[in-house]
Amino acid sequence: MYRIALAFAALVALVVAGIAQSAAGAEQSSVSADQYGGKDRFVGSGKVAFTDFPSPGETTVEKFIVIAHSGPGGEDAHGHILFQSPFLEEKKVAKVNVTCLDVDGNVATAGGEFSPPIRYLGLSIRHLNVTVRDNGSDDTATGLAFIDRERPPGFSPCDVTLPPDFDVVQGNYVVTDGTP
Repeated sequence: MYRIALAFAALVALVVAGIAQSAAGAEQSSVSADQYGGKDRFVGSGKVAFTDFPSPGETTVEKFIVIAHSGPGGEDAHGHILFQSPFLEEKKVAKVNVTCLDVDGNVATAGGEFSPPIRYLGLSIRHLNVTVRDNGSDDTATGLAFIDRERPPGFSPCDVTLPPDFDVVQGNYVVTDGTP
């Protein structure tokens, strides 16, 4: 068990280092859709401060590490989201396999599915999405967790979003809109 935990921690460290290097490189040069073959891209790592959550007057900081890519219209979305929260009951980090990506200018939503579902605030959660407004070093974000229940055919966690109004207090995200 110790070896598995150590291997997972090493994997997370490598992913975080790769994202940080990618984000730093993107900040140093102008990011254009041409650099990524006209594809949509949403990458980065950040801690988001959710004010008045889980109750009024409380602030909860959660971390989202996102690596998501798709065609310019959101087709063939893939990647993953690593999610850290003080409200995760069984794991320190939960992984979402990205199934959707929607990019419009400097705003991106990536979403997907936990497999198996996770326990969060006492609830079984199956889907998650993260929405970010890339404002250089002053990003804002939000995240939505979806209770594990039967969903209608064609359900996508990217179809339900909230405005990205919470401050990213540490880290940076880079959004590239592949639309020509």
